[in-house]
Amino acid sequence: MNEAPVLADAQEIVFSAGTLLGYGITGVLYILLPITAFLLMYKYKAAKIFPVLIGILVYFLSTKMCDLSVWIFFSSVPYAVKAALSVEFVGIFEETGRWLAFKYPVFNLKTTEKAICCGIGHAGLECWIRGVQSFKLINTGQELNLKGLSAFTEGKTKIQAEEITRQLSSYANRNLFISMLDSVNIITNFGFHIALTLFIFRRLQEDSRDKKCLILAILLHTAHNELSGLASLSGSMIFSDMVSIATGVAVIVFVMKKIDVRTVTDEIIYPEI
Repeated sequence: MNEAPVLADAQEIVFSAGTLLGYGITGVLYILLPITAFLLMYKYKAAKIFPVLIGILVYFLSTKMCDLSVWIFFSSVPYAVKAALSVEFVGIFEETGRWLAFKYPVFNLKTTEKAICCGIGHAGLECWIRGVQSFKLINTGQELNLKGLSAFTEGKTKIQAEEITRQLSSYANRNLFISMLDSVNIITNFGFHIALTLFIFRRLQEDSRDKKCLILAILLHTAHNELSGLASLSGSMIFSDMVSIATGVAVIVFVMKKIDVRTVTDEIIYPEI
């Protein structure tokens, strides 16, 4: 009797057909983008499976190490804060993982095509994880439309019910236009990871003792995450996506100028015989 009921307007949460379609589009893009990139490399006989697997391993281990470190050093803070801190610090672990993969010869990542394939694996695993999440949201939306909000809040405390309602509302408020903007953001983020991979690879090829490239890569990655995170606080999904796209493109352009992208493409399209 002491618990207040969930807000009445929460009962009106519905995943529209456009919202479900949008999640479907982004989900398919997440899944197909790494495959398309690999097939493009295959077209030019530059596709290498082993470096892709190394990239996948680097992403998996770096993100898990980030999460573990946050849980150890910030064990007393709420879960939501831990999740936010993981996002803030993940660039440090991801770029360090990339740097180590190219620094030591154990993985034999000594050519441009291998470096790109490693980047495809790194960015690809992140894409596939988010693609699965997109398809899960479609199932969530369909269940919400069919069973109503009570199916998610029944048996929960007032605070838990309010948090679930807030999350479902935010998921349902993403229209088709935002999903299309998200698609551009997905492609930009994929290119962002490939660019940073090539940046570290090229700099280490020039000087195997170079640590400045690692520091700069961490700063670029962290700046991208920070600016995107700050933009999300505005509550506008459109503004958040636009900031993420802009910062991602800025990093890609910066790296292209640093590594001479024409040389990179020539090595892939016109390999030495």
